[in-house]
Amino acid sequence: MDSILTAMLRSTQPEAMKSQFVRKILSLGKNSPNNVLQMLNACLQGVVSESDASVREKYQTVYLCWAEHNIEQFTQFFTASRVNDLLESSSPDSISLLQSSFSFLQESPHFYTLCSVVQARAVQVVRLHMDFATVSRFCRFLNLNRHCIPQGVHTASFCVAVIHAVSTIFLPKGEGYPAMLAFVEGVTNRIGGLLQHIWLTVDDGSVAQCLHSILSIISTESERDPSFALGGIVQFLPTKFVASITAKTVAKDSDASMMSALSRMIDWLAWPGARNIHLWIIAFLQSLAKANRFGVLINITHEKITTVYDKLQYPVIQEGVFAVLSHLLLSFRSSPLPFHKIVGSVPATITQLETQKNHHLLESYVHLLHCLMQMHPGYPDLYEPILEAVKHLPVSSPDDIQRLMRQSKWHGSLTGSARDLVLPEFSLPKSETGRTGLVNLGNTCFMNSVLQVLFMTRGLRHGVLDVATDRKMKVLYRLQELFAFLTLSQRAAYAPSACLEATRPSWFARGCQQDCSEYLRFVLDQLHEEENPSSSSSSLVQKCFGGRLLNTYTCSVCGRQSSHTENFNDLPLAFPELTPNSQLEDLLTHYLRPEILKGSNRYHCESCQELQEAERSVRIEQAPQYLILTLLRFSYSAKTQSRAKILSDVKYPSALTLPVLNDQEEAYELTSVIVHSGTSSESGHYYAYARSEDDRWILFNDSRVSFSSFASFSSVTSKFAKDTAYVLVYAKTSSCHGNHRDTPLHADLVSAVEKDNLLYVQEEEAAREREMRQREKSSSNSFSSKWNDHNGPPGSCGGGGFGSMPRFVC
Repeated sequence: MDSILTAMLRSTQPEAMKSQFVRKILSLGKNSPNNVLQMLNACLQGVVSESDASVREKYQTVYLCWAEHNIEQFTQFFTASRVNDLLESSSPDSISLLQSSFSFLQESPHFYTLCSVVQARAVQVVRLHMDFATVSRFCRFLNLNRHCIPQGVHTASFCVAVIHAVSTIFLPKGEGYPAMLAFVEGVTNRIGGLLQHIWLTVDDGSVAQCLHSILSIISTESERDPSFALGGIVQFLPTKFVASITAKTVAKDSDASMMSALSRMIDWLAWPGARNIHLWIIAFLQSLAKANRFGVLINITHEKITTVYDKLQYPVIQEGVFAVLSHLLLSFRSSPLPFHKIVGSVPATITQLETQKNHHLLESYVHLLHCLMQMHPGYPDLYEPILEAVKHLPVSSPDDIQRLMRQSKWHGSLTGSARDLVLPEFSLPKSETGRTGLVNLGNTCFMNSVLQVLFMTRGLRHGVLDVATDRKMKVLYRLQELFAFLTLSQRAAYAPSACLEATRPSWFARGCQQDCSEYLRFVLDQLHEEENPSSSSSSLVQKCFGGRLLNTYTCSVCGRQSSHTENFNDLPLAFPELTPNSQLEDLLTHYLRPEILKGSNRYHCESCQELQEAERSVRIEQAPQYLILTLLRFSYSAKTQSRAKILSDVKYPSALTLPVLNDQEEAYELTSVIVHSGTSSESGHYYAYARSEDDRWILFNDSRVSFSSFASFSSVTSKFAKDTAYVLVYAKTSSCHGNHRDTPLHADLVSAVEKDNLLYVQEEEAAREREMRQREKSSSNSFSSKWNDHNGPPGSCGGGGFGSMPRFVC
């Protein structure tokens, strides 16, 4: 009968006839022992060897029916050799048949003998059949028949084999959402469920061996990334090992290995419903910080911050994603760039979280935003849309912000070569303005804002680029070099390292925030001294910024007057009284208002030959080409023992009239403003606005350069109370118009910039090639390309379903 069945199923007869014949065979299930054994053997061999799925299904149907009706003969038939036949088979149905066979033998005296066969062969089965279907079915079989799980020293070997198998299984390209759901269920519930059971019952050494295997896989560079299905099983690792394993790994692995491992673990965050992965990622980040491995931290943050942020939109993975996102952004305090990479998406995220009604996450997200805007102040063009998006939501309290600020901070400090790792701006696009930004070299915004203002001061720029210099004139030489790069560089931002070394005052500590006004005066003084003009000529600084004051003293007793002149490059304007709002003209009037000298400040009258009360008046005898006005916002506070800031808003006009001696007036137009964001001169951030030759306002904020408008930035303090104008530059109206053609650059400067531009093009090409290779490696290793508005990751509000899956065996 078995031979007749085989002949029929292998024949070319119609399917209907084959099915009818199978039903006939099923009705004969209760048969003689010899016939039963022959039929069972024929069906088993058919399942093992047939390539046609429909034929295998019919063999399996007959096999199960005859086994159920002939348990005694089946027990005699299903021996260790039959178990080996099924375990060695490459048939996709062999493991299913093994499971069905074991279900009939639970009461058999040979059951545990058969289990021992599976135990002995389990590692080999996984190593030989590393496809998803076989591994998934085999793990399901072991979960249902736990006496078959390898024991003792073989347990860890089996788990490691499963881990390696999972690292090689990928969802085939082109598969739809149901296939994704089945893939997630198989990895998480079947494979992950089995490993969780094992890890909860074995010794710590076996679990540690599994952990080391996973870390070895993800930290090794390969042509193709290991499957991110590893994220589906890593979530089941006992979290008690997190601290010790991460610390040991960080202590011995190279930067490249750690970058590879962390990058892949971050990709695991996309695994639907995964738990605890964020704990491993954060533990690695913390261990790296404790070990001063800042290079890895900086690079992983820059490379992965947008990847992490993009995952925040999917509800099923939001909790873990937000934990990692918060840690990355709060710990990275050396540069605002990671935060700025995602600010453009913030309003849309706010809307999405409100739509999802995830109020707890929304509240935490808004707290994070307020904290980050305070941590990286001075970017009104970026932060204004955020404030608009959250204006109807509760404002974070200072205590909430301080609490967040204390979290995640890197312990240790960036020193030496580690600080240099902050410098690269990671392929920022060239500004639409065509202008070049300046890289922040570590709290050097005070320098960057001043240098951009000097560059945008047309008279100074022309003079600097036109003069013949040598390396002995180090400030002028480096300034000329910088201006050449700002003119011709193709880079989005230029790193002014050489200029910093040449222009940094000796008392300015490296890496610390400084007063931009003090720096500006120092640079102008150095430029003036380096030119060393003869008595018959003026220096470039004098021609551009030099003005002259006439100081007159009138004795209150005898009425005698004495006068002397005083050269100036800037006018320091004090606040007459602390009021919330002031006008620039009021501060200028206060500066020029006569002052009574009395008490310890009395004047020595040459006529009276003693100290007398007197009146001191200041008048502008010669107005400069470019008028620099510095608002004296900083004064020493005994309470805070720092230079506290006057936060009063000062309204400044786009056109200013300066009173000059003999009732004359000089008309000026605003050309630049340096803004300080913060509450002290020792902290905060500087950025600058400058007007171009075509009368368009440009915002220079370190590497970021963008268009702005007078209406926008003149009211910035009303929106950002800590962002206040500090240094203003006005140009004589007569010099604001006319020939705008720049001075031709010296040949050696052009050559230096062109050489760097060629290097930049090569760097960009290499970066694009690396990105393309990375995309090719990981193109099939993610669900993200298959998620859309209708289908989120399995279990999200778009796709549904993951939450309704059985948690383990199905």
